[in-house]
Order: sequence, then structure tokens, then C-alpha cells
Amino acid sequence: AFADLDRNGRGVLGEAEAAAYPPLANDFIHADLNRDGRISRGAMAATMLVEGLVSMAFASTICASIQC
Repeated sequence: AFADLDRNGRGVLGEAEAAAYPPLANDFIHADLNRDGRISRGAMAATMLVEGLVSMAFASTICASIQC
């Protein structure tokens, strides 16, 4: 889960934090939607949806909880 990866509690994942989850680490450059070197919870949900790692319902639930 995002919270498990966000070791420093900033609410975003840096590349080192994303490295703990290989599917996200492999697509970090694509998941970093605004190219700021960080991945938000919404960006992670979108990437996982595109990669087929979660269902649309699950991604929608994530986005609804953070208003993305």
C-alpha cells in the first residue's frame, strides 16, 4: 500500500521509496506525471490501473479518498 512505501510520511513517493515496489519502480518515470521526481497517491493509482495491477473500482476508491 502507498502508506507502507511512504517511509518518510511526506505523502509522496520518491524514487528510492518506489524502488520497494518493483512494478512502480519499473515505471517510475511514467508514474511521475508532472516530472517533479515524486509520485502522489493518485499518480500511483493511475499507474497501477494502466498497468492492470488494480481494477477501475479500486483506483476510483483511492482517488475518491484523496479527491484526485
